[in-house]
Amino acid sequence: MSYKFKLFDSLTKSLIPIPWRIGKEKTVSIYSCGPTVYRDPHIGNLRTYLMADFVKRVLEFQEFKVFHVKNITDVGHMRQEMLETGGDKVILEALKKGLSPNEIAEYYTSRFMTDEELLNIKKANQFPKASEHVQEMIKMIKLLIESGYAYHVEGNVYFEVDSFKKYGSLSKNITINLEEGIRGAIDPLKKNPTDFALWKKAEEGRTLKWTSPWGDGFPGWHIECSAMSIKYLGTDIDLHTGGVDNIFPHHEAEIAQSNGLLNKQVVHAWMHGQHLLCDGVKMSKSLGNVFTLSDLQAKGFHPLSFRYMCLTTHYRKRMNFSFNTLKSNEQALTKLKDIVYQLKNTSDFSGVMSDQGKRFQEQFWKSVLFDLKLPIGLGVLWKMLRSKLDSSEKLYLVQEFDKVLGLNLDSNDLYILPSNIKSTQNTRNKYRKEQLFKESDALRNKIDQIGYKVYDSISNSSVRKKTQFEFSNQNHFITASQDVPNFLKKKTSKQLTFILIVSGHLNDLQRCLSSIFKYHNRNDIQVIVVDNGSDQIIKKWLAENSNSYEFTLKTTAYRIGDAAAKNIGLRTALGEIVILIDTSVELKKDIYDYVGLLLQKPTIGLLGPWGLVTEDMNHFHKEINAGYADVIQSYFMAIRREMILKTGFMREVFRFYRNLDIDFSFQTKDSGYQVLAVKNKNIIRYIHREWESLGINEREALSHKNFGHFLKKWRSRIDLLVKNN
Repeated sequence: MSYKFKLFDSLTKSLIPIPWRIGKEKTVSIYSCGPTVYRDPHIGNLRTYLMADFVKRVLEFQEFKVFHVKNITDVGHMRQEMLETGGDKVILEALKKGLSPNEIAEYYTSRFMTDEELLNIKKANQFPKASEHVQEMIKMIKLLIESGYAYHVEGNVYFEVDSFKKYGSLSKNITINLEEGIRGAIDPLKKNPTDFALWKKAEEGRTLKWTSPWGDGFPGWHIECSAMSIKYLGTDIDLHTGGVDNIFPHHEAEIAQSNGLLNKQVVHAWMHGQHLLCDGVKMSKSLGNVFTLSDLQAKGFHPLSFRYMCLTTHYRKRMNFSFNTLKSNEQALTKLKDIVYQLKNTSDFSGVMSDQGKRFQEQFWKSVLFDLKLPIGLGVLWKMLRSKLDSSEKLYLVQEFDKVLGLNLDSNDLYILPSNIKSTQNTRNKYRKEQLFKESDALRNKIDQIGYKVYDSISNSSVRKKTQFEFSNQNHFITASQDVPNFLKKKTSKQLTFILIVSGHLNDLQRCLSSIFKYHNRNDIQVIVVDNGSDQIIKKWLAENSNSYEFTLKTTAYRIGDAAAKNIGLRTALGEIVILIDTSVELKKDIYDYVGLLLQKPTIGLLGPWGLVTEDMNHFHKEINAGYADVIQSYFMAIRREMILKTGFMREVFRFYRNLDIDFSFQTKDSGYQVLAVKNKNIIRYIHREWESLGINEREALSHKNFGHFLKKWRSRIDLLVKNN
């Protein structure tokens, strides 16, 4: 190869060669920021680890010896106060079960190692744990104090940002910007608000602490990587990798600590992988769209399908994850493995590359070596396989390219067959040779129905097990309301459509459903249940009872926003009147006549027993059950179906249910309709378990965010208030 391996350096914002120096042993040193092991790494983290793996594979193909260090940030660095004030629920639950912090760390470290193995990520040479290198950190902190870069105040040690003149060179966050970006309470012990902690005094009641010259405490997050990278890789490190979220403050702090202490550039190049989005939005626990590799496996995906997916987007570009896209990538990977399996029946490669083969080889390595442009390399692979190149040469190039791609294309366990399938296939091959095509086709159908795929060619036939998606014929995952058809312009075929959104609380669901079917003719109603991220117990019940209860089940791939879930029901509703009913509600009588008011009075857009009115748009606490209202609460909200054609669907910016009904009520009034509250003693409202299950802080945060969405659009529309009409 005539091309040098070049990567984009986040520090200089330019392409630079890797490695930057070649010693006698031709060794390259890489340090990667590893996992924080008190939860499973999510797929965004795994994408970053895959990035480093691709780099390592390229270097090893070039016959460099790579020494790779990936640290483990274990629970020794969890803040005690975070646990005591409602911190990570996974950790809190583990501690309640009597597990020690070390046991928790070991458990999640093991799971991380398993994830890496499943993704075919090559093991690092060292996995140093932060909690086992506290003495190295203390030693480095002492030297930083002696060198004038750090200072000690009341058991705490801080790095003085102003003492390192090049602070901000990586992130471009200069001191002025840092001060403007500070939020919350400022630590009064710091000389400057932008200074960061190297050592923190142990708060009262903390069990995870270490003895130091400054008293009992624990190290800051940033110092661990400086101490461990220098210990294992020395003071001339070729490459440091991580995600873009590590750039500031973590890697900026590392540069200040390491370069300041040693008065030299310790890391030659910094490589950062971009964010992974989920269906176009950033992953977050509050949105319920944070996924682990185990989550993907639970939905039937092969782990290497995610590796393939990461090959389709350049590491410096945001990657948009969706289950439908992942399914397409799994299908592509399966097809690729099928091709390779067929190629392995060809004769051995002669060792002489054709001119066309050389061009494909050059195109692949040119793209890979120029800032790891793997999407282009993957395209070259497919183009080569579709070409008229000799089969044995194709196989040789596939195997060469896969040394970087790491897709294990040579291994295909789908072709490992049980004895009964082998026997059936042998019989079928015999029929084919004897030209008994009717008998051969019958056996082909039998094999297909059992769950195996047959590939026939003139010379041979092969069989492999179907993937889950081939076997189940699952067409797509519902990740947005647009993933279901819109029936609004279809003719109504039912009197009523009931829409229930389910994410938990099976007993409430059963009570609500039973009351609907008890008092209504099944021929007159349509019941749509949207399973919006419920647990396995509810999923199983829904699957087993959808036919007997005669409801339409729509299952989302994960917990999507509440407005999107409700829109799934609205899009597929066929009833003249559509009723959004919460599972906390029970009916004691049929409600045909009650909701029929909507048909009698076309000016009424929404109807329900629980209305709200407001004086100033800022408070919607006054509940009414008689008369025109500003809001109909979505515990029970009846809607004339044809009205939605004019109002449009609910705004999907509302991912939490709270205040969504306020927004949709104003949307209805803005379209020229009124909303009416009418008391009905046969519609019973019980405790809302979803609301009660949330902590106070979480309730306030989610509600406040949604109310902000409402005010942003409707704050000035006081003309829509009942009091002004």
